[in-house]
Amino acid sequence: MLGIFLYNVLLFFGMTRILVQQAFIINYLWPICIVIFSCIILKEKLTVIKCISMLASFAGVAVVATGGNFSNLGSLDFLGVLAACLAAVFYGLFSVLTIKIKYDKFVAMMVYYFFSTIVSAVALLATNTFIIPTASQIPGILWIGILVNGVAFTLWSIAIAAGNTARLSNLAYLTPFVSLIWIYFLIGEPISMASVIGLLIIISGVVLQMFDKQK
Repeated sequence: MLGIFLYNVLLFFGMTRILVQQAFIINYLWPICIVIFSCIILKEKLTVIKCISMLASFAGVAVVATGGNFSNLGSLDFLGVLAACLAAVFYGLFSVLTIKIKYDKFVAMMVYYFFSTIVSAVALLATNTFIIPTASQIPGILWIGILVNGVAFTLWSIAIAAGNTARLSNLAYLTPFVSLIWIYFLIGEPISMASVIGLLIIISGVVLQMFDKQK
C-alpha cells in the first residue's frame, strides 16, 4: 500500500502538476526519509551529520521546486510539490518497514504488487475513473510494468546478491543524473540549471549521511 500503490499514484500525480524533472528530483528525498524513519522506528541514533544532511536535502528540494527563484513563490504548484514529497515519504517508510521483514525478496515483491493491483482496481471502481487503454498507451504501460519494475528489480537483486553490496549501492546515485538524460531525450523537456544545482545539493546530503553510517 505504501511503497507501491501510494508511491506510484502520488509520483505520477506530481508529474501531471509540475515538470517531470522537478517531480523526480524531489522524489529523491526518499534516502533521507529512510534516515528519519530509521531513527523513529528502528531507534537509530540521530547524529549531527544526519541533521545536516537532512537540511541540505530539503534545501535542494526548495531550489528545484522554486526553480531557484524564491521571490516567486506565488506561482509555485504546492499540490504537485507536496505529492512528490509525500511519494518520497511513503517510499522511505516502506523501505524501513521492509527491513524488519525477513522474507524472500521475489515472493515479497509479488505479494506487494498483487495487493497493489487489487487496491488500484478498487480505487478505480470507487472513483469511476476506469478507462480502457488505447493502442498508443499500452506500450508505455508494458514498459513501466515489465522493464521499469519487473526486469529492473530482478537484475538489481541479482547484482546485489552476486557482488559487493556497498559498492553496488553507490551506483544508485547515478539514477537521478541518468534520468535527467532520459527526460531530455525522450520527453524533450529542457533541463534547467536550478534542477541540476538542486539535485547536486540533495545528493550531497544523501552522500553525507551515508558517510556518517559508514563511520
